[in-house]
Amino acid sequence: MVFCWNNCFLLQFEEGEGMMNKRFLNLISVFIKETFRDKLDVFFTLFFPVFFLIIFGTIFISPQDSVEKERLYVFGIYGNYIEDVEKYFEPHEVIFYESLETLKNDIESRKLSSGIEFIEKNDVKVYSNESFNEARESINVGMVIENAVKKYAIGAKRDYFNVNNQLEGLGRVVGTDIDYLLTGVLSLSILSGGMFSIIGVFGRYKREGIIKRFMVTPAKPWEFVVSSSFTKVLLNLVSIFIIVLLARLFFNANLDFNWITFLLVCISSTIGMMGLGVLILIIFKKTEASYTASSVLYTIMTFFSGIYFPVQFLPSQVRWISHILPVTYLTDVLRYVSGIEDMSFIKFITINLVFIFAGIILLYTASKIYVTSEKNITT
Repeated sequence: MVFCWNNCFLLQFEEGEGMMNKRFLNLISVFIKETFRDKLDVFFTLFFPVFFLIIFGTIFISPQDSVEKERLYVFGIYGNYIEDVEKYFEPHEVIFYESLETLKNDIESRKLSSGIEFIEKNDVKVYSNESFNEARESINVGMVIENAVKKYAIGAKRDYFNVNNQLEGLGRVVGTDIDYLLTGVLSLSILSGGMFSIIGVFGRYKREGIIKRFMVTPAKPWEFVVSSSFTKVLLNLVSIFIIVLLARLFFNANLDFNWITFLLVCISSTIGMMGLGVLILIIFKKTEASYTASSVLYTIMTFFSGIYFPVQFLPSQVRWISHILPVTYLTDVLRYVSGIEDMSFIKFITINLVFIFAGIILLYTASKIYVTSEKNITT
């Protein structure tokens, strides 16, 4: 039997013992070709997460994001100070200003790390221009200024104490901002690749009558579900490795992947996100409504799942939302396998098992609702 799908692909089924494997491979081949014909699916799976990585990586990651032993700052000084005030700021650089307005302008143009106006010996004003990605750095700048001004006020020749800041990683490596951002983008990639693609498979295919045409062939419902799902998992894996490669090339990501567990997480979570897409289809029934609901849910997960900033930054009144979103747990396990955060092995296994079994059960449910029912109608 020869089956023609939209006059584009020929899928040949032959009756007889031993032909099931060949039929299954033919199904996978057809779905791979059809997947790349769906430009919206390819965009959301392959390119949309890459855009997120480039945009947020460029905006929010500073060039000094890497871990350094010591940072040297440039301070502007104005006002009533003694001639040797700069020695209290060593080894940092000091620039003297005769105009407060010029000092403020240089701070706004980021020529200075901070500015200090000496009104009296023990009365100073500190000026700074803090941005989102410099919030952590401003703490270090503040400590340097406080230490220098105190020494200046009492005329001390040396520090009373030395503080040596040493970063300790929560996992195998010390994660930088780009590492946390990368794992968040990976979570969004898996979410969009699983959730949106499965809505296309069971929503769009059913609406356009593709499932019904498949069911007049010897293809079994489980073959249709597994082969269509397999192509989405494969596309998701390609997207994930592209993101990791670009992050290492352009942003010097400092991730230490355990590749076996990383692959396990990618597969299990993709299946889980596909199950989420099925659940949305069951609730909203129509494909258009499901896409709309998925987009809203995608936005909520972006801001409440610890992707771009820690969940602890959320107000306590709404923090509970993060605990019911699956992407929160996906982000946690990705940061665990990448080495930047720690997690108990039991919790890691539990999260992956929940993703796998919930996804399989929902995909099986979809095969009964959308595939088997179409087969019964055609027979």
